[in-house]
Amino acid sequence: MLLARRRWAAGAVVRAGWCSLDRGYKIGAGELRKTMVMTGAAIGKDASLILKVTEVEHHHKGRGGGSVLAKLRDIQGSTAYSHRFGGSESIELAELEPADNPFQFLFREGSTVHLMDMISFEELELPDDIFGDQLVWLQEGMDIKVTRVNGVPVLAALPMKAEFEVVETIPRPKDTKVETSKPGKLSNGVTIKVPIFVEAGDTIVVNIEKGGEFASRPIR
Repeated sequence: MLLARRRWAAGAVVRAGWCSLDRGYKIGAGELRKTMVMTGAAIGKDASLILKVTEVEHHHKGRGGGSVLAKLRDIQGSTAYSHRFGGSESIELAELEPADNPFQFLFREGSTVHLMDMISFEELELPDDIFGDQLVWLQEGMDIKVTRVNGVPVLAALPMKAEFEVVETIPRPKDTKVETSKPGKLSNGVTIKVPIFVEAGDTIVVNIEKGGEFASRPIR
């Protein structure tokens, strides 16, 4: 247990709020995105079904038209569904239980993410798809919030911002009046745009909620 605690301390996380967890309100079909959760009633099925969005395709048919094709999965039975919503249709999301005990990310093994309950010190295993597009931003020691529906984990939220090392980038452009940013490869393998003054080996703060934008230099 002491070894595990030392590992947690290694994570460099900026505690500046959490990525949003959508809960219990109506949205327009055009706002639908992966990892959102709704009941079966939203697609004309049994209201006891809890469905998680796994894929979303937006189809546009000229002015005022269009539709949204959603692929969903029953979080308890794993049955897959497909439903097409009208572009102007309203969708009611499921009511989520408040995030429970704080967790920390330990490691990822195959398609399973291992977390540690920071109150009971019990380990929680979650399928990696519960993290959606944020999966790539997981790092050891990162604090995670887990939200449930009927006791079943359905969503996991990462901090809004976290620190990552820039492992590769091009030299500073000579014409700094034209170029204000350049590509920078991070320690998790993701390449984002970073300011021209950032060099390989620098640590930067990344805004996870905005899809991985450069936020700032770390404040020490």
